[in-house]
Amino acid sequence: MKVSFKWLSQFVSFEHSPERIAEILTQTGLEVEGIEAVGSIKGGLAGVTTGEVIECVKHPDADKLQVTHVNIGDEILQIICGAVNVAVGQKVLVALVGTTIYPKNGEPLTLRKVKIRGIESHGMICAEDELGLGNSHDGIMVLPQDTPVGIPASTALSLDTDYILEIGLTPNRCDAMGHLGVARDLRAYLVHHEGLTAPISMPEFKNVPIQSNPNHAHQVLSDDTCEAYYLASLSGIAVGPSPDWLQNRLSALGVASINNIVDCANYVMFELGTPLHAFDASYFNESLSIRQAYPDESLETLDGVKRKLLSTDLVIDGNGTAHCLAGVMGGKISGVSEQTTEVLIESAYFNPSTIRKTAKHHGIHSEASFRFERGVDPELTAIALQRVVSLILSVAGGTLHYMHEVKAYSTPAIEVEIDFERINKQLGTAFTNAQLTGILQSLDFKPIDESTWRIPRYRSDVKRPIDVTEEIIRIAGFDAVPTPMKWNFSVPLTDTISTEEVRYKVSVLLAANGFNEILNNSLTKATNGALTISKQDGMPVMLKNPLSRDLSMLRTSMFFGILETLAYNKNRQAGNLKLFEFGNTYHRFGERTIEKSTLAMVLTGVHEPESWMGSRPFSFFDIKSEVMNLIQGINPQLIEEVPLSGGTAFSEGIEIKVNGKPLAVLGKLSESWLKTVEFKQAVYGALIDWKRWIELSNSMVDCFTEIPKTFVVRRDFALLLDSSIEYAALVKAAKKVASTRLIATNLFDVYEGDKIEDGKKSYALSFHFRDVERTLTDAEIDQEMDAIRRCFEVDFGAQLR
Repeated sequence: MKVSFKWLSQFVSFEHSPERIAEILTQTGLEVEGIEAVGSIKGGLAGVTTGEVIECVKHPDADKLQVTHVNIGDEILQIICGAVNVAVGQKVLVALVGTTIYPKNGEPLTLRKVKIRGIESHGMICAEDELGLGNSHDGIMVLPQDTPVGIPASTALSLDTDYILEIGLTPNRCDAMGHLGVARDLRAYLVHHEGLTAPISMPEFKNVPIQSNPNHAHQVLSDDTCEAYYLASLSGIAVGPSPDWLQNRLSALGVASINNIVDCANYVMFELGTPLHAFDASYFNESLSIRQAYPDESLETLDGVKRKLLSTDLVIDGNGTAHCLAGVMGGKISGVSEQTTEVLIESAYFNPSTIRKTAKHHGIHSEASFRFERGVDPELTAIALQRVVSLILSVAGGTLHYMHEVKAYSTPAIEVEIDFERINKQLGTAFTNAQLTGILQSLDFKPIDESTWRIPRYRSDVKRPIDVTEEIIRIAGFDAVPTPMKWNFSVPLTDTISTEEVRYKVSVLLAANGFNEILNNSLTKATNGALTISKQDGMPVMLKNPLSRDLSMLRTSMFFGILETLAYNKNRQAGNLKLFEFGNTYHRFGERTIEKSTLAMVLTGVHEPESWMGSRPFSFFDIKSEVMNLIQGINPQLIEEVPLSGGTAFSEGIEIKVNGKPLAVLGKLSESWLKTVEFKQAVYGALIDWKRWIELSNSMVDCFTEIPKTFVVRRDFALLLDSSIEYAALVKAAKKVASTRLIATNLFDVYEGDKIEDGKKSYALSFHFRDVERTLTDAEIDQEMDAIRRCFEVDFGAQLR
């Protein structure tokens, strides 16, 4: 949010620089992210200085040019000038080399050293239109003779320079959405630290009495969607351009001038933090109502967009027609134009939740919705209306007909029990009761009795004693908390492995293997929910008030965001990807909602970049290799591979179990999932149950064994099997019947086709044996192989080839 330094000085008396005020506001919690100097003249005449022409001769090669020498205080510049009125002794404005000037008509121009007809020119003697000071181009601008040489042009011309403070406003500080709110914090700081006694200087306005709503001419809903509403009627106004002071004040904040009526409303909004809206009264026939939108009702807003309204949208009605999305944006038809002579001005307090829903649904982020969504000061609604009426009468003329209180704010102010001794204990300070009382009173907190204080209504974020403690320290300053000479720490001892440490090690391992870590939003499209509804995954968790349709459901699978990432990169010529992501998925089972911590991995594209040595696309065995590489610390005897059944994200794949409990699922993602992001390239992925992985990590122990002194012995089988038999089943059976001497099994050839009958296949397997104590004999190895052969014949009907 932008705040004017000069505007602040109208509320609070101080003699500090903009930089010091920025420091103070940052210390109070209103972090100033930047300071920008602005002036009534674009660029503020930066780089333009005063000078005196000490020599002026005709250019030897140009009849209409003069070669001048100009004293600018610390040096004398040679400048070529084409003005007919340039003469020795004149005081002039000189734009130096490197300066950007902003002509009245034309594009900005950055000056550089040039040669004109063979003679160098180091700057420019300026006319008023070349600097944006006026429209005259009859000659250079000549200053009074008593003008000092070498001073900035802005000083010589007494230009009005302001400084804009860019504040990073947090959502809880709704009270600081206008200059008045910022000034309150600034004054509280100055009262505590510098002994300031002057109160806030409120802006002047005609104290016009506010009448009750006669004969209930205006109707407001009885619920809390609109908690306060005030309306003023003016006639005989003259709509036109705003005066310069008003345009300049708004322009400094980056707001374009529209007309004097709308500008007055915007001015008061930035001044007090209370949005107002002006209607052309001819569309209302002296009656106005606030209601919810009708079914299938639409409204063309001021931005020219025709919007279909929801039944929950709050609208301002005139003659049965919606003319404004209340608290968000006005309607185009009833907007103030040059033909308008009568206006209705509204000042209201709309329910923040109602405005937030409407603004989010329609994708509107206006200055009004920004404030109403967070909650404006309900006690300023009437004052803001009186203020804007006074401004309009002063700049547009006209007559005030009435100012009605249609609905008054009735919610009582919050009262909080405050214990000064407890505040000091919480902060580690030793503030006196007088100091604490002074800070609270400077923040407009009112004492009810010795321990109870009434919180001002504009501080809707202060509801608990701890909130009051925070208010104390941000005004007193964190430097007021003493630093102890001794620090005491309690270091917890635990036998379990840090989950963060495990995650870091896994991340490093995956990154070393070519993976990139990503982080996606845990919210996704509601249409994705249908892909995971099952007895195992439950139902998706839907948001009641989603930010958008694409962010309306908590993800039930990590693959939703990952697939969007793949599609985004593929569309930008990055199709070879290895990605991983840690995150949670969310599942609803009846009234119970659970979170599952998951590590997701995906591969897509080719294994190696294109090369003369060739490359191949990723396959199922690549993702399996990556997963097995991660879990290599687990006892292989406990690992079991089970083929996946239907109802998952994979068209084919396996489930890995450890000691009978699921740890991971992996395989090729199904086409139905890839179609959700229109991704046509094969994707292989894995989902690892991270909670289960942490449990296994805690049970893992680093073991060291002596390097074996014996050799590995290999034996092979060529088997004829039914096509339905899987390699994993063979490995499991071999481990079951063989001794611990069997250390590895490998499938090195598969054949189906010629000379193999239908429904059969040929497997070539190798078995590796070793005894760490001694060299195995042929008889011992043959005994192991016979046991495996008999098992294969009995259990699988295998035949040796």
